[in-house]
Amino acid sequence: MRRFIYIPTIVFLMALPLVLLAQMDDLHGDQNYSMSGLHSGNMIRTTFWNDGQLGQRVNSPEDIPGEWPINSGRAYNAKTVILVQGEVKDIYGETKHIQSEANGTRTGGQDNSESNGDWGPNGEWWTFCPLPGFANMEPTEEQSDKPRVAMSHWDWSWPQTWPDKYDDPVDPGWSKSWNGYFGKNVLNADQESYYVVDDYNNREFAFYPDSTDSLRRGLGMRVTIRGFQWSNVLVEDILFMLYDVKNIGTHNHDKLNFGIMSCPGIGATTSAADNTDDGGRYDLEEDFGYHYDENNIGAGGWSPVGLYGLAYFESPGNPYDGIDNDGDGGFNGGSTIDESMFEPVTYQIGEDVVVIDYQNEFSRSVVPMPEEGITVNYLGSETLFLPNVPLPEQKNNLIDDNLNGIIDENNGEVFGEGESAIERYLYLGLNYINYKTNDGVDNILIDERRDDGIDNDGDWDVLNDDVGLD
Repeated sequence: MRRFIYIPTIVFLMALPLVLLAQMDDLHGDQNYSMSGLHSGNMIRTTFWNDGQLGQRVNSPEDIPGEWPINSGRAYNAKTVILVQGEVKDIYGETKHIQSEANGTRTGGQDNSESNGDWGPNGEWWTFCPLPGFANMEPTEEQSDKPRVAMSHWDWSWPQTWPDKYDDPVDPGWSKSWNGYFGKNVLNADQESYYVVDDYNNREFAFYPDSTDSLRRGLGMRVTIRGFQWSNVLVEDILFMLYDVKNIGTHNHDKLNFGIMSCPGIGATTSAADNTDDGGRYDLEEDFGYHYDENNIGAGGWSPVGLYGLAYFESPGNPYDGIDNDGDGGFNGGSTIDESMFEPVTYQIGEDVVVIDYQNEFSRSVVPMPEEGITVNYLGSETLFLPNVPLPEQKNNLIDDNLNGIIDENNGEVFGEGESAIERYLYLGLNYINYKTNDGVDNILIDERRDDGIDNDGDWDVLNDDVGLD
C-alpha cells in the first residue's frame, strides 16, 4: 500500500534584523487580502490559504482538506498551520510568550485565561496575515468571483509586478513574469505557489519588536511561503512546503521556536469526517512524524486507509550547543552523550571548567574554577556558578549550567506516568565536543550550519547539485 506523505521543507533563519527593499518597507499583513489557492499538481489535491494554512478553513465547505489520491474524495488533512513562538519581555518588564500563527485555527489564549487568543475584541486577526501585492486582485474570467493565490500555472493569478523584485536593475518588478524559487520564469515544479505573510497585527501583548515602527507588533516576523508539486512518480505523493522565516524588526530574539500544528482527518472524505480514531507516531531518528487511522476504515467504510506524514528537510541545527543534533557525525570524532552527563557536577577550586562567551559567537575557553566562582551574563540575567556547590543542568534554558561547554544536553521529556512512563532524551547517544580533551573539535558535522557555504557532510554532487549548496 502506498503511503500519503506531506513533507514541509523548513528553512528557519533566526536572523539579525534585516534591511529590506524600499518597495517592501511599507507593506504589512492585511486580513483583507486573504485568499485561497489549490494545489493539484500530483496525487495530492488540497486547498491552502495565504496566511500559512493547508487544508480546510472553518465555514468554507468548498475547501478540499488534503485529498489523496486526487479526485478520490478521500481526505487526510483537516488543516495544518504554521506558528512561530518567542519569549520576550514586554514594556512592563514582564516575561511573555508570544505566538504568531496562521488564521486557520485558535490555538489558545497563549498566555492568560482572559486573552482573546488569536482574534482582537472586534474580530480583527491577531495572526499572520498576507502581504498585499503578491497576487492579482483584478477580476478575470478564470478567477470567477474571487482572487486566488499566485501559482506558476495560473498566469492570470500573477500580480502586475512583484514587490520583492524591484531591485532588479534590468527588469524592476518582473512584470508579466513568474517569481519562481528557481529563478525568473523558471517553471521547475509542475505547480509552485508563492505568497508572503507577517505578524504585524498580532497585538495581543504590549511588546514592540521594531523601534522604527511603533505599529508593528507580534514578534516582527515575516515569512515567505512556497509550495511545490512534481508529478514524477518518485515524488507524486508529496507536497513540499518551504517556509523562510525572517526577523524584520530591530529586536534581536534569544528564544524562538518554529513549529507546525497538524490537525489530521485520517479516513475522512471531502464531505464527511472520520477523526475520532486518529493516532500518531514519531520517528526521531528520521525527523518524521505520521498520523494513521486506528481501525483502518474510512468514513462510509472504505479501506485500506493510508498514512499522513510530516518531515522536516533542510532545517538548521543548533550551531552553538556543541551537539551533533542530527546525528550524522558519528565517524568523525567526538564524545558520546550518556545519562551520566545529566547528573549534577561539583567543581573544586582550581578544577578545570568550560566557560562560554555568549556574546562572542558562543566561544569556549577552559579555565580553573576560581574561589569566587564564575559569573555568566546571558538572556538578560546574571548567573553565578560557585565551587563546591552541585551544578545541575537545567532543561531548555539555553545556557550551560554544569560548565562542561554543552548546552541543554538533557533536552527531553518523561512521557506517561508510573511504570509505563518513558523517559526520552533527544540527544542521548549523539556526539558532542569535549572541550576539555578537544575530542570532536575538528568534527565539522558537530555544530554544523546550513548557511556556512561548506559541504559539511560531503554529499554535494557536481552533476546534480546545480547551485553548489545543499
